[in-house]
Amino acid sequence: VRSAAVVVRWPRPSSYYARNGWAGRMRVDGPGGEGVWVLDSPFNNATAHYVNLMCFWSGATFDRSAELTSVQAELYRANPIESPDTACIRAATSTGGTILYLGTHATADVRGPDIRLRTDAATITWSGSDDTVRILPDSGVEEALPMESDVRESVMRRLRERIADPSGFICTLDVAGVQTLFMNGAHESSDIHTVPDEFVSTSEGDGGPQHAIADTGGTPDRCSADELMFSEAGIPWAPAGTRVNSTAYARSAAGASSGTGGN
Repeated sequence: VRSAAVVVRWPRPSSYYARNGWAGRMRVDGPGGEGVWVLDSPFNNATAHYVNLMCFWSGATFDRSAELTSVQAELYRANPIESPDTACIRAATSTGGTILYLGTHATADVRGPDIRLRTDAATITWSGSDDTVRILPDSGVEEALPMESDVRESVMRRLRERIADPSGFICTLDVAGVQTLFMNGAHESSDIHTVPDEFVSTSEGDGGPQHAIADTGGTPDRCSADELMFSEAGIPWAPAGTRVNSTAYARSAAGASSGTGGN
């Protein structure tokens, strides 16, 4: 796998962030009154599964996730919350590959996940609205394969197989830990920038106000196709983040500069 990209546009109204005490929060008070990191975001909550898949598919071997060498992120919010509701994150892997995440809850459109894998031999795509995997090899003859319809049953089958055979493959903590590294690196890389009001529209729905950032309808697709960050695509509200070295990464200081300020 040379590159893996996912685009997710899942709108969430204000009621989504009011449903509990941690939604939209960076940290909350723990049982003893101490601060406990939450780091809620689309990429660490609703769409974290796809981050995990991107990392896993980019691994050098079947049973391992990729080794991340760097993470660069751009984190934004249109909602009046602490955490980001929109993110663009790019990670480099030890095999020379790239992982790109483009996700937002601040959108009027419902799209995705739209996944694209570029490999040595083909480009593989899958959309959440189309239960078909499409493989376009270098020969140019596309092949369409139906997805397994019941994903939950697939997960449970793997679990039953593991119980019967301890050598059976499941997602281990080592595999999922790369997803956590990806997320922590994103918060190390970028402050959370509030998108200026002139680029945000608000509509009323059953769940309360829905904030939508201008250009999120077309921009993520363009960035995915060209493997660009928002800032590289010339988006006026998108400052670039710093590139964080993720090799030998031991402990996160995530969120230290990403609180409720107006950055």
